[in-house]
Amino acid sequence: MSSLNEVLELAERIGYTIEPEPFSKKVTSSIQLVELLDELLTLRVQSEKIKEILTKLKDSEQSFDLVKETELEQKISTLSGFSKHVESIMSNKQVLLMRLKDPFVGEHINLEPEYHKDFAELFPEIAQSIALLPHDLKSLEWFGSHKLPTRL
Repeated sequence: MSSLNEVLELAERIGYTIEPEPFSKKVTSSIQLVELLDELLTLRVQSEKIKEILTKLKDSEQSFDLVKETELEQKISTLSGFSKHVESIMSNKQVLLMRLKDPFVGEHINLEPEYHKDFAELFPEIAQSIALLPHDLKSLEWFGSHKLPTRL
């Protein structure tokens, strides 16, 4: 019965008004009951067809962007790029593993873990000293170019 209610609600939303036929409480003949059951079955079949149409519409709406030719081409090109990247990684797997196994080579400071906090506090002060270094060098040059009298 819920599907019949949905069909009636859908018809009302579209603008159709369906008035129920008066149903008398008196005893009706079996032929009338069979006709009523036949009508109910017909309405149920129609409501199932409407549900199927609505489901197809919803599915086509949801998958519309997936079936556009431009979208498919874009997704295919993206996947082919990923595939080439994975193939290059797999072909150079041994080289990559060797590079990962090698220790870090470059400019770095080996620092024991217990001194990390102290170094983190010292680092801003080092940065300030480096920033003032050109001024200090100019002062040293000036000092070296002038001689102080040696009278004491």
